[in-house]
Amino acid sequence: DCGIASSASSFAALTIGVCQALSELAKTPRPSLEVMADWSRQGSGSSCRSLFPGWVAWDQKVYQVTSPVENVLHQVFLVSHDKKKVSSSEAH
Repeated sequence: DCGIASSASSFAALTIGVCQALSELAKTPRPSLEVMADWSRQGSGSSCRSLFPGWVAWDQKVYQVTSPVENVLHQVFLVSHDKKKVSSSEAH
């Protein structure tokens, strides 16, 4: 119930792959990571974090942030103790 979906990284990879393929077909530059992260986020909110190294935050747009904490492998911050109203599986 914490909103971390195992499908996030695969959704991000799919977004990058589609953007790369379309860019090659149209002979245009691939969109920026920020643009691809925003598109990916619309399909799977947590997927936007998989497009950038390190720490990422999002509100109206996705952006990389600097953390004063080094050598953190994984960390979850609880914003609310409320149970999600719609599960990730149901939302899909």
